[in-house]
Parts: sequence; structure tokens; C-alpha cells
Amino acid sequence: KNISEFDISAVGNLNEQLQAYLVMLQLFVFYFLNQSCMFGSMRNVMTLFILLFGVVCYSAAQEIKVVTWNIFLRPAFLLDKQIERVDSIAAHLLSNNYDVIALQEVFHRKARKRLISQLDSCFPYYLEPERSGVFKINSGLMTFSRYPIIKDKHTFYSNLIAADKLSSKGLQMAHVMVGGDTLLIANTHLQAGTEDRFQEARVDEYLHIREMLGGKIIAVVLLGDLNTDKNNMTRHEVMLCKLKFIDGKILNREL
Repeated sequence: KNISEFDISAVGNLNEQLQAYLVMLQLFVFYFLNQSCMFGSMRNVMTLFILLFGVVCYSAAQEIKVVTWNIFLRPAFLLDKQIERVDSIAAHLLSNNYDVIALQEVFHRKARKRLISQLDSCFPYYLEPERSGVFKINSGLMTFSRYPIIKDKHTFYSNLIAADKLSSKGLQMAHVMVGGDTLLIANTHLQAGTEDRFQEARVDEYLHIREMLGGKIIAVVLLGDLNTDKNNMTRHEVMLCKLKFIDGKILNREL
């Protein structure tokens, strides 16, 4: 299963926008003060205040490292050596200085508890999988964070087909507080399969995601197992078009 790492500075976007407003404000103050000699000695003081305020806002922006990984911890009745693999998974996650971790297919209950225990020292904040019905397997989605998760929400896809119908696949949303900013991490696992009927189900899921995430005034990062082949340009473009997202830059990809 793929693991993808991202360095994102989306948390700083709000501060960067504020920087632009501050520059505009500073230009206005320069113009106004130059036109008004009555302010005299206050001119430099006010300009210095705006410059310092801008520096403070700029320094508040920070870069965080995010990883998404389908770790293939399937339910216990499928014998995939789930428990045996947890230690090496945790060791990798702890050794790479991630800030936020988005995992998929964390179905195995005992393996999940062991993973939580091993990551707890560095990632005290986390969301566990939820299920959409009594007879359903859980979503398999987990999000870990070094930073506080101040709000969360989990929605489910209603159009799953074939084997995926047994699971509670959906969208796990975590509002992560980084410094003074909130970053929305949206972790998901979309319908699997390459046939047209599976693609049609994914298109419905793209629209569901867009409905859940559209119109947000905070930075949003969508990641997970999207089951969409980037080499299939048509389907990849359909995904980006329906989601109205831009494709993130992947810094590292391993198998």
C-alpha cells in the first residue's frame, strides 16, 4: 500500500493573506501621514507598529508535515499478520517527524489499540474509526496529530458497491489547532475498483466531499486512499474538477 508524505504551509495561508492586507494598510498610512503634517512625530511610531505587527503575523505561519498511508490492517478474520506488522508501522511513523498522520484500513481492533499505545507519546490527539451500522465494518480511518484536535466530524458514503458495501467508508474531518490557526484535515477512503461502475460511485463520493468541505474559510487538506489512478488523466481530472481542489505536491512516495 502506498504511503505519501507532504510538507504543507497551508496553515500560513491566512497569515499570508493578512500580510497582504497589512502591506496595503501600510501604504495607506504612508500616504495619509505624508498628506497630514499634523501627525508629525507619530508617523514613524505608527509605521513601526504596522511593520512589527506584520512580522509577528508572518512568524506565526509554520510548515507542518503530513503523511497519508493505507496500512492494510484488515479485520481479524483475514489473517494478514496484522498484529505482527504494527510495531514496524509505528516505528516508521515515529522516526519521520510527522505532525499529522492520516491512516486508512485500520480495521483490526487489537492492532489499532496497539498502534494507539505506541504513538501516544508523540501523537496524543487522535480520531478512531466509526461505523455506519451495527452490521457494518468500521470506516478504517484514523487521524493522529501532535496538535490539539478541537473539533471532528465523520460522514459516510451511501453509494458503496461490491465488497466495499460491507464497510463504513466515508470522510473523517479533524480541525487541528496549529499555533493560532485551524487546519482542517479531511481523511478518506474512496470506492475501490477500476470498472466504470466503481468510477461512477467515486464521482458521487467526490460530490459528497465537496458538499462537506466546500465554502470553508479555513485551510483544508484532503488526503487518503482516493483509489483514483493519477496516470489515468481523464479520471484524475474528473476528480479534481468535481472536488474543486488543486493537486498537492507529494514530496516522498514509498511502497
